[in-house]
Amino acid sequence: MMNTQAFLSSPYNISLLGLLICAVVMAVFWFWSLKKHFLSIVDAVWAFGIGMLAVLYGILSGNWSSEKLVAVGLVGIWSLRLGFHLSVRLIQHFPKEDRRYDELRAQWKNRFILKSFLFFQFQALAQCFFAFPFAAIANATSGIVLSLFWIGVTFSLVGLIGESVADFQLKRFLSDPKSRGLVCDHGLWNYSRHPNYFFEWVIWIGFGAIGASAPGGLLSIACPVVMLLLLLFVTGVPPAEASSLSSKGKLYRDYQARTSKFIPWFSKSNPKNNPQEVL
Repeated sequence: MMNTQAFLSSPYNISLLGLLICAVVMAVFWFWSLKKHFLSIVDAVWAFGIGMLAVLYGILSGNWSSEKLVAVGLVGIWSLRLGFHLSVRLIQHFPKEDRRYDELRAQWKNRFILKSFLFFQFQALAQCFFAFPFAAIANATSGIVLSLFWIGVTFSLVGLIGESVADFQLKRFLSDPKSRGLVCDHGLWNYSRHPNYFFEWVIWIGFGAIGASAPGGLLSIACPVVMLLLLLFVTGVPPAEASSLSSKGKLYRDYQARTSKFIPWFSKSNPKNNPQEVL
């Protein structure tokens, strides 16, 4: 009979267990989304799930070193902050779907039930993939490259702070009635059109380094690479830019012309918002 502890000592084996759990959880929320006609719930579930996987991996390892506590604490903060941020937005807009999911409904109308189920299961796979760094560090009993680990911690902390500041600045801008119809180009948003996504990527550079610092954690390096591709070409920048262009017109095109798309950099110029220019 296979020794359970020996089986769970491999980050790949423990990730398979995590995948099974995520698949079941996502199936439950998929069923809920059908009942409520609200696919957008998957975003919050995805964020919370990665943090819960990291905690589970730590518990199953049975050995809480200081490095593991730090790693789980960091991803826990990230998961709770992002999960609650998304949850608040979903509650505010319920039952109105995010624009992305309206488009998917239109594309999937002939085979919606099957395709939406597969979509939720793909999110379970993504959760397992992005939680791999924490499976690696949880199962490391020795051999952690401490210099790489603490470099990862530093990147993650910088990213968490930067993303929190960017979200706060945007929220404050949108809550001001005087900002109606204008483009947020204050604070970090003067240096990047998507500073929240940029710092999200910085967080994952850190998480990738944390995972890679552990024996058997080399796959963790792929996490920031895949996250960058998703942010730049799939779920991050493209829908955000399309939505802003649709609602702000020329104002946003001017903002695009003077402001870096992703990596923060100095603005080419800084003309004031003019609501008369909105198309």
